[in-house]
Amino acid sequence: MKKQAENYNLTSVQALVKLDQPEFDTSVNGKALAKAANFSRSYFHRRFQQEIGESPIHCRRRLLLERAGFQLVHSELPVTQIAFEAG
Repeated sequence: MKKQAENYNLTSVQALVKLDQPEFDTSVNGKALAKAANFSRSYFHRRFQQEIGESPIHCRRRLLLERAGFQLVHSELPVTQIAFEAG
């Protein structure tokens, strides 16, 4: 039973990491992410750090900046719009 719970926990964290971009575009805080995964805030942060190797805030920032870099190279959007969307 414990192994099943552990797999569920991993799946919940992994599912949050795979969130579609709109969820990361909004100013989501750690409490909201933990609630979405059905974890306490401290447990979610610890599990996220273990599974992903960075904090949820750093992960969100990195993903937004990676997307901005991609858009700069592959889109016709103005730089100011890309920068605004990246935060």
